[in-house]
Amino acid sequence: MRYLIASFSGASIALAFAPIFFWPALFAMSLFAFTLFKAESKKEARIQSFLFTFFLYFTNLYWVANAFTTVGLGFLTPLAYLGLPAYMASLPAIACYYAWKWGKNLPPLQQSLLFASLFCLASVPDFFGDLGFPWVNYGYALPLTLLQSTSLWGIEGLSFLTVFASLIPFARNKIYAGILVIIFGILTIFGHARLQNESLLTPYNLRLIQPSIAQENKWEPDQLQKNLQIQGLLSQMDGEKPIQAVLWPEASVPVYFQKYPELQQMLGNAAPNGGYVFLGAPREDNNKFYNSLVVLNDQGAVKGAYDKKHLVPFGEYVAFRNLLPGVEKLTHGSRDYSPGTLPGIIHLEGLPPFRALICYEALFSREIQSEQNIKAEWLLNMTNDAWYGNSSGPHQHLRIALVRAIEQGLPLVRVANNGISAVIDPYGRIQNKLELNDVGIIDFTLPQPISQTLYNKHGNFIIFVLIVFLSILLGSVYFWKRKRTT
Repeated sequence: MRYLIASFSGASIALAFAPIFFWPALFAMSLFAFTLFKAESKKEARIQSFLFTFFLYFTNLYWVANAFTTVGLGFLTPLAYLGLPAYMASLPAIACYYAWKWGKNLPPLQQSLLFASLFCLASVPDFFGDLGFPWVNYGYALPLTLLQSTSLWGIEGLSFLTVFASLIPFARNKIYAGILVIIFGILTIFGHARLQNESLLTPYNLRLIQPSIAQENKWEPDQLQKNLQIQGLLSQMDGEKPIQAVLWPEASVPVYFQKYPELQQMLGNAAPNGGYVFLGAPREDNNKFYNSLVVLNDQGAVKGAYDKKHLVPFGEYVAFRNLLPGVEKLTHGSRDYSPGTLPGIIHLEGLPPFRALICYEALFSREIQSEQNIKAEWLLNMTNDAWYGNSSGPHQHLRIALVRAIEQGLPLVRVANNGISAVIDPYGRIQNKLELNDVGIIDFTLPQPISQTLYNKHGNFIIFVLIVFLSILLGSVYFWKRKRTT
């Protein structure tokens, strides 16, 4: 029964995230804590810890398996269904076990502090290095009003606090509950005040297109002309205002078009007169291959480029390739992509500078900082969520990108091949969007950025302070326990 409760607790937390947003499901962590601290042996505690964390990630990341089916590797879906959740559960499961081991004889309040601190520390993506996947952060489940606090301490700060709050029923301590209620009350007032600000607009008019091309057709040679025609027609539709740029999604041109001058010239025709077309395309340079954003003017000349830096393990390159001979990445082609070295902030004449984020890069808060003396004035997230079908994945991806806008105080434009394309203001409010599977365009006026946020200035420092705080909590619980036993 305890194993069933642990599994159910982890699985039910998925209800708190997009697209359902039933945030009370977060309190399932208390249900798990109740049963964990009743474990009667090390073996039982280990199994409960693994079951809870495994099903936490299984129900939140089930959609990743669809990527294997999309490219005809359905027989490998167990790797996604079972392998990814097991990998993601590894450190949090260890944290849960040691919370039981060190705290089984403590009162519920100290158990709560110990459990929450260890679980939060184990969830910091830095421990996984390049293989980190910070998708299931508790803060993403909270309403927009509370998300405003990520401008102060990022999604990790809000997620840390949310884990502590999810243990209120287990702690059964009025002071603990009261402090957290007061904190969340202050954050609600702060968020409400922030959302009273209007979204101001720049003089720049842009267009994004969402062609919703099926993933199985994107890389087929006999579909190339048809796919480019669809995107070209969407680009050239009449609009109410003159536009300065047209934004295409990730991998919208699935060939090395710079090898073919006539094709490059044709792609330039998608740009408005005197403006630009932003393309997602592979790029080759010095026998290295990149997943890139390339900007062409209306003459087909390259005016800017960015190569994706944070690549998807096994999707765009094979991690530990020397240990896995014969294994190929999921994306098209047998060669691994290389991480880019070009600056992330792109400057174009006639447009404000922007920070490019290709798909997966929108997950990593602390990597989105200014790289040059001139600060970015907006974020551009090109993506292709056609890999994940009609699942919760695209909805969760949108939520994650939305929080990057709040953290940085910058508007974010999200342009998806399929998924959910959106224009988001610096407060995380969606101004316009195209839903999953829609084919269409959004003509919009780019919102203005707001003053630099605390998180944008001191992001890494804030996380350091949180880790120190959690370490002090752990030390306090440890010395309290020693004092009780001496």
